[in-house]
Amino acid sequence: DHCLAIASARALVIILSTETLSSRHQLEIMAHSMGLNEKGQGPATIPVNIFGFSFPAPHYYAHVLPHIWPEVSEDEVSHIGALFRTISCPYSTHASDQVLQAQTADILRRLPRQL
Repeated sequence: DHCLAIASARALVIILSTETLSSRHQLEIMAHSMGLNEKGQGPATIPVNIFGFSFPAPHYYAHVLPHIWPEVSEDEVSHIGALFRTISCPYSTHASDQVLQAQTADILRRLPRQL
């Protein structure tokens, strides 16, 4: 069960790709993790965007998301929105090794040092 795994993780890196906004499973994971964070629980949630990802416009929440996840609650919509208001780390998969090392270091700096 992904809910138990998320709750016990130290950090959750969410890779935002071209298919993220149409993946119900990924949206459920985002909503659950951010819901835990809202309560001061769960893992540090770190969004990482790769080439091709476009952040959702308000239209997405009202018209697209309900088709992907028909029973999504207002709280879950709010939690998904909270993730996208968090500064995302870019990750350029086609970049040089030097750029990838620097971007990876940026992501690692966001991991909590202690449990």
